[in-house]
Amino acid sequence: MNYDDLTEEQFDCMAEQLVDTWHTLAKICEEAKSISLVSPETLNICKVADERQMRIAKTLGQDQNKEPQWPPVRKWKVGLTQRRVIEFIAEIEVEAADEYEAEQLARDRTEDWAHSHEIEWEESQESASDGRELDDETWCCEPV
Repeated sequence: MNYDDLTEEQFDCMAEQLVDTWHTLAKICEEAKSISLVSPETLNICKVADERQMRIAKTLGQDQNKEPQWPPVRKWKVGLTQRRVIEFIAEIEVEAADEYEAEQLARDRTEDWAHSHEIEWEESQESASDGRELDDETWCCEPV
């Protein structure tokens, strides 16, 4: 059976049953040990139970020496894009009555000149305020 072809609902149902079975096997071994002294039959029961528990954990993609996690965990490969924000700086001379007006004029000229290359921009360092940002969309998300 190919578990990758299961829907989420089918996978969850199967995993829940396997985890329940894992716990049942643990109880069988525990009870077998408590009913009689350690005997060859008890050791065989526990050996078979341990093997089955390891196969269940392997099927769920979990550590075979530990109790399986519930809810089950699937591995996913997710493709993300990170943008790095770089600052570009320039100084523009403008004539204005006050600092506020000077800033507005500089912004207006920058927008007007954006495509004409009249401003010489210098690359600064990465922007500390914006830093790196993730794109809102993933480019892939698929089970591994």
